[in-house]
Amino acid sequence: MWKTWPDLLRSQPVVGVQKGVPVNVTVCRDLDEAKELRGKLQELGCWDRCTIFVPISDDPASRMIATNAAIAFAEHFGQEEGEALVLCDFEAMSDVWNVLAEIAGQERSARGLLVDPKEEQWVQMQGTVIRESIGERRKFWFRMVNRAVNEVEKGSVTLLGWLWEQDGGYLYRKRQAYEMKLEQIGNIQRISDEVRQKLVDKVKADAADEGISF
Repeated sequence: MWKTWPDLLRSQPVVGVQKGVPVNVTVCRDLDEAKELRGKLQELGCWDRCTIFVPISDDPASRMIATNAAIAFAEHFGQEEGEALVLCDFEAMSDVWNVLAEIAGQERSARGLLVDPKEEQWVQMQGTVIRESIGERRKFWFRMVNRAVNEVEKGSVTLLGWLWEQDGGYLYRKRQAYEMKLEQIGNIQRISDEVRQKLVDKVKADAADEGISF
């Protein structure tokens, strides 16, 4: 369970923004996670305005259905002039899209309909010319994102997406940043070898403090 989620779900709209009921909605991966989150929300005294959805299984389709159910639930309160916040990760949507893309690719291959990327059609979408395959992917995602609502005369539905860091991604990018610094030092002209070495030693020392060795 993610440490910051209880505090995020504790939030509430400014008093008097809308006359409807405020509600915070989230999606947990399983019942154990949901029970843990519920306990923390009860400790914070905000469980009465929170709702947790749980998929019936861990497969991408079930998780995506749970996410859609959470948003539909929030939309009801938005339509009643309430303020609804939906906090969840959208990883399931990405997983479902990858499955659909793989199946569609296999079908096109079986029918001999594969197209060279250089010959792929280009389409216009919201003023931007993009490849047709990218346009289809954006439509898939926009169907979810477009459900966020924020109108003066109505309630609102706010989607707060949670992004996951890939394993090792953070340290990898940090290492790249230090490598770039070292490369820049190596390209500096008109400094002595002694000064250059001091700069290199300083960067390596800073990297070592963050657990990165060269």
